[in-house]
Amino acid sequence: MTIIALLTTLSSAAALFIIVNGKFSMEEIVGPIGVTLLWTATLARTLQLKRKQTKKLVNNILTFEKRILDSQDEDIIDIFTRYALRNVLISKIYTIGVALDFLTYGFLPLLQSNPTSTKKTLPIVLWMPFNEQEHFTVAYAITCFYGFTICLFVLSADIFSFGLIIFPLSQLEILQQIFRNFDKYAIKMRSQLNTSWSKARMATLKKCVNLHQEIIQYIKDYNDLFRTVTLFDAIQSSVQLSSIVLEVVMTGPTLTKLLEAASFASSTLIRLFIYYWYADDVLIQSTRITQALIDSNWHEQPIEIQKMMLFIIMRSNRQLKMDLGQFTNMSLNVFITIIRASYSYFTLVYGTN
Repeated sequence: MTIIALLTTLSSAAALFIIVNGKFSMEEIVGPIGVTLLWTATLARTLQLKRKQTKKLVNNILTFEKRILDSQDEDIIDIFTRYALRNVLISKIYTIGVALDFLTYGFLPLLQSNPTSTKKTLPIVLWMPFNEQEHFTVAYAITCFYGFTICLFVLSADIFSFGLIIFPLSQLEILQQIFRNFDKYAIKMRSQLNTSWSKARMATLKKCVNLHQEIIQYIKDYNDLFRTVTLFDAIQSSVQLSSIVLEVVMTGPTLTKLLEAASFASSTLIRLFIYYWYADDVLIQSTRITQALIDSNWHEQPIEIQKMMLFIIMRSNRQLKMDLGQFTNMSLNVFITIIRASYSYFTLVYGTN
């Protein structure tokens, strides 16, 4: 699938290059620019997903899941399951959006028949080694095949990435659950280790510290892998959203064009919102560790335990962030900024044209 997606992206880029180097109008290139950038960003993300570091992240998830299930703690298992089910639901909604994209771009062009025009419209712009108008049926079948394949490609890469981002959310809430019910888990630890009460509390706290360090390391590894890809994706998403509006405005707002634009814009916004909502939730949940410790009976613990809890509170005041490039991080505020940037690109290009 990756090879087909690469060929589709190269073919789209080649077609765009031919358009730019010939006599063209702005409305001819705004559409191809948007989809070519999206496919390029997805290819870049997929290359990162195939690296050994990503396999390490996946192994961490599987190992943690086994630990959670082996614990037989219903409260913790419920937290982990709830986030897993949330991700399944969100992924289904996104899948519906991508499916509507394929259907609108695949079949609506057939309804755009204009008796005064001899040029027929294909679902996507690709370079082909033959005259597309003379062999329209073959060209249409090829573009539908490549379009369907790359839809699956984009869908698979995004859903996999959603899972990578939502995982630390479950870890953070599980850590809060343990802190809020510290004595409950210390009693369980005492029963497992058959040790003294003070040693059981210390072992429970060390387990929490280790989990916190795991979360910090996981997010660091994720950022090392994806911060550059995420920045490029944010930029291309801005251009993509503006190109959708530009294409409709410049070619004339027909019903089919409006339906295509609405479908593509909706799936793009859903996709962006999921990424930045999850990342924003990581910011929020990481600071709630402090509140979870305050809500526990920390003041009734031995001095040594209190000192360690104070250290954790100081550490958790530094938010855990999903990086967006080197200088900022993903959040819902950045999501709004991307939409505003799209409007700025639209007004600039439309005004210049």
